Amino acid sequence: MLISVFLLFIAALFIYVSKIDKYEKSFLIKVLIVILLWNFIWLVFVQAELFYKGVYTYGSDAQYYYDQALIAIESSRPFNTAIHSRLAPLYVFFEVLVLEMSPNLSSIWIKISNVVLVEVFFVILYFWLRRYVKNKNLTLSIILMFGLNGIVTWTALRELKDTLFILLVLINLSVLDYLLRNGRSLLAVLFSVGMSILFFYLRMFATALPFGLLIVFIIAYRKEVKKELFLWFGLAILFIAVLQRNRIRWFYTGLLYYAGRFKEPLEAVTNNVLLQYILAPFRFIIGPGPIRALASSDVFVVTTNVGNILI
Repeated sequence: MLISVFLLFIAALFIYVSKIDKYEKSFLIKVLIVILLWNFIWLVFVQAELFYKGVYTYGSDAQYYYDQALIAIESSRPFNTAIHSRLAPLYVFFEVLVLEMSPNLSSIWIKISNVVLVEVFFVILYFWLRRYVKNKNLTLSIILMFGLNGIVTWTALRELKDTLFILLVLINLSVLDYLLRNGRSLLAVLFSVGMSILFFYLRMFATALPFGLLIVFIIAYRKEVKKELFLWFGLAILFIAVLQRNRIRWFYTGLLYYAGRFKEPLEAVTNNVLLQYILAPFRFIIGPGPIRALASSDVFVVTTNVGNILI
C-alpha cells in the first residue's frame, strides 16, 4: 500500500514542478483522477466477483507470481529469493515489495499497485507527448481515451507483468529520447544496458528492445550522435551476452521446449518439420486465438463476467 502512495506522490510532484501552466496542470489532474476512479470502480467489481468464485487471483501466471511472492516473503531473504524466481523475477520482486509494505498479504494490494502504475504511465506519457503534440487539449483527449479503455484497465487488474513492462518501455523511450536529443551518447548506451538487464528479468523476449530503441533514436538524432557511440554500442552488446550467458542458454532451451510443445497442433496443417518449428513460437505468442478466446471459461483457468465486459 505504501508503495502505491509513494508512486502517486512522485507523480503529483512531477506534475507540480513541470513547466506547464496552472490551467493545464489543473485539467491534467482532473483527467488523471477520472482515470483513477474508473480503474478503482472496476477493481471493486472484479474483486467482488473473484471473491464470489472463491478465488483471489485470475489463476495461471497471476497465481504463480503471487505464490512466488509469498514464498519469498516467508524466506529469510525475501528480495533475494524473489529475484531468483524462474519466471519474471523482476515482477515477483515488485510484488514482494508491494506486499511487504502493505497491511496484509492480500493480492488486492497488487491490483491497486498495478492501477497506480497505470496512473504513473499516463503522467509520463502526457509529458512525452506534449513535446511532439502542441495542442494540449488533443494530448489530454488521447490520455483520457486510453485511460478509460477497458483493455488497459483489465490488464492492470489481471495482475500480470504487462503493466510494469509497458511502463518500463515508456520510461526507456522517454529517457533515450532526452539523452540522444542532447548528445549524451555514452549515457544512452549505459542506460540501454541497464534497461536490457531489467527487461531480461521481466520478459526475456524483450531483452534486445532497449538496443532496438537505441538504434531508432540514433537514426532520428544522427546529427547529435558521436561516432564513438557505435564502439560503445558493440561493447554493450558483448557485455550483456557475457553477463547473461546462463540465462540466454536457459532461454534457448525453453524456446526449443515450447517449439516442440506447440508444434504438435500444427502437424495437421503441414508435414514440414522445419516449418512446424518456425510457426510454433507464433502460436505460443498469440495464445488460444480469437475464436477459442470467446469461450473464455473453457480456455482460461479463471474468468470473470466483469473482465469479459472490459475486454
